[in-house]
Amino acid sequence: MDAQKSKQVVLDFFQSMNEGEFEKSGQFFAEDATMWVVGSTPFSGTMYGRQEILEKNFLPSKEFTVPGSASVELGDVIAEGDKVAAEWIFRRKMTSGKDYENYFFGLFSVKNGKIQTFREYLDTHYAQKMLWGD
Repeated sequence: MDAQKSKQVVLDFFQSMNEGEFEKSGQFFAEDATMWVVGSTPFSGTMYGRQEILEKNFLPSKEFTVPGSASVELGDVIAEGDKVAAEWIFRRKMTSGKDYENYFFGLFSVKNGKIQTFREYLDTHYAQKMLWGD
């Protein structure tokens, strides 16, 4: 895929996240995709395959989120070939009543119109504190 098409796949993925469509967001991943998240939170580590990514990351995230409150503010999104680098802020109202705002960086590879790999970096200390307490 060329850089512009790869970038568009990632932008469409973020649009679905911005709409709080966590299940739909998973459909942007290839069946055999991998996702790695930095740190030692319950969301951290490597997930193999679209189903595991949904079950271990997107669907649990949905459980913490008040419906309709998720938003993604994209920063720079840079593409070269099948690689896309992006920075973003993810905000949501949590079911605990807290306002969540975390800063992210991700590196994606896109093949055949689907996200094949995704490496995600975020403030895991903040996420741990906000989602699971100290």
